[in-house]
Parts: sequence; structure tokens; C-alpha cells
Amino acid sequence: MFGFFKRIRAASSHGEEPSPKRASNITESPTPQASGLATEADRGTMADLYSTEGGTGMRIIADPEAPTLDIVFVHGLIGSRDKTWTHQNGFFWPDQLAKDIPYARIMTFGYDADVVKLWGQPGSNNIRKHGESLATAASDRRGKHRKRPINFIAHGLGGLVCQQAVLICREDQSNLVKVSESTRGIIFMGTPHGGVGIAGWAYAFAKYFRPFRQVNSDILVELGRDSQQLTAINQQFLKFLGRTDVNIYIYCFFEDKASVGVGKIVPESSAVLGQFQNQSINANHSDMVKFSGEYDGGYQSVLSRVLDIVEYIDAKAAK
Repeated sequence: MFGFFKRIRAASSHGEEPSPKRASNITESPTPQASGLATEADRGTMADLYSTEGGTGMRIIADPEAPTLDIVFVHGLIGSRDKTWTHQNGFFWPDQLAKDIPYARIMTFGYDADVVKLWGQPGSNNIRKHGESLATAASDRRGKHRKRPINFIAHGLGGLVCQQAVLICREDQSNLVKVSESTRGIIFMGTPHGGVGIAGWAYAFAKYFRPFRQVNSDILVELGRDSQQLTAINQQFLKFLGRTDVNIYIYCFFEDKASVGVGKIVPESSAVLGQFQNQSINANHSDMVKFSGEYDGGYQSVLSRVLDIVEYIDAKAAK
């Protein structure tokens, strides 16, 4: 049962085909970088300004000279903005994605999603508060390029945080609304749209530790299968996706293997959102976002979906 908290790793699947690469026709207004006017000093200043220290906030992984797409990684429960996406062999696949999609600016967002901390106090924020943080960080890091298309790649709880961020931005009348308007794709990876049974056990686990450690059990309540908050988020998000002025490509991945001691943390029935396309990744919940290399079958599947989003953006722009 404790495997859930230890993030037990299993081997990921391996593919054979080389990475598919497709050109993009995504364009935006000319920028100093696009005109060749940006200096190395300018770019260094931008990197210092846009990347936050520690494990929270937004970190820039790749910042090409004239990006036409933003890709934002959002980790899940007890995850982190780096380790969540790193295989035990050290392969950090956002770096590979930067090579395969060289016109994309790639960022990873971190927030305090710990349930129990042995030292110190875990964050007390709920899904909405984390969504507000993501919305603000995404807007702030886009500066004068707030109309640039955004694609989110989210694991577990991170998918719900993304949904909440988009919904919050939709309601805003300032710069935040542009995050919602510019979102063109969300890839959900093991996101519990229908809740998770393990949340009940994890809640009990957190209560057990309460006399000894600081815990945040509130967020576990939100993840339960009968959670009213979770139901409301999904209903609002599906309604939002149904609007005629919303063009967001949605794709869902679900785990194909059980986690030791707890089974499948987010089963297919919970990981699939509505009637949107979906497929499995041959790994457990933690390892489904930890790929062993460029030719890992899971990585190839995710890369193909990101490139599908690029084509989707191009097609919409051509109309």
C-alpha cells in the first residue's frame, strides 16, 4: 500500500520507430527575436526573469529564438516539476521534446502537491488555488506574446489544475483571459476526471499522520469519486469545451499497469474525459510519464499527439 507514496518505478515500454517531426505553419506577429535583433544578453535576462527558483512556479526548459508555440508541463499529486518527468536512468523527456519540436518554448510548472511532509508544512491549497497559480504564472511568462498558442501536458492532479486554470482565465477580464483564449491543446495523462478510490485510503493515511506531521488532506477529499468539487469542475469544463468559440484539442492517456500494493490508481473509466480520444500507456501511474529514451513507445505516442495539436492549430489558423 505504501508503494503509492514511494513512487515505485516499473520499466516503460519501448518503441522502434524514430521520432516523427512535422513542420509547423504557426505564425504570430514579428518580434525582436524573429527579426534577429535579440542579443544573447537579452535572452539571458529573459531566462532569469521567467524562471523561478526552487520547486514552484514556472521553469523554462527551452526558449528558442522565435517560438510559435508554448508547451507547459504540469505535474500531479506528490510530484515535482522536474522529477515527475524524469526516468530512473536520468532521461528528462521535456528536453527531447524541445529537440523534436524546435519551434516550441517549453516550460514546466511546479506547485506544492505534497500530502504529507516529514519536515515543514505542506501547502494547504485546493485545486482552485493551484489553478489560480498556474493561470497567473502562464500569463506572466508570456509577456507581450499572450496570443501565442498554448498546449498543456498534465499528469494526474495536474490535469484538474489545468482545467481549473482555463476556467478561471475564461472568467477574467484582464490578461488572464488570453490564456484561456490561446489554449489549443491539453494532453491528460492519468488525470482522475471521475475521481479515484485510492483517495479514500490516502485520506485515512493522512489522518493517521496528523498527530505527527503536517498534512493536507483537503485536496484528497476533492479527488474522491463522490467529490462534489470534482464533479463541478468536470461539468463546467465540458460545458466550456462545447462552446462554438472554443477550439481545444483534448487527448487522454491512461495507465495500463497496476501500482504495487494499490492497483491502478486512475483506471481507464476515470482517466477518459467524455467522448474524447484516448489510449493506454504500458506503465503504472507514476511511470506513465517517465520515459526511458527517445524511442520509448510512450514518448513516441505523446510526441505524436503533440504534433497532432500543431496540425490542429495550423488547420484552424488556415480557415
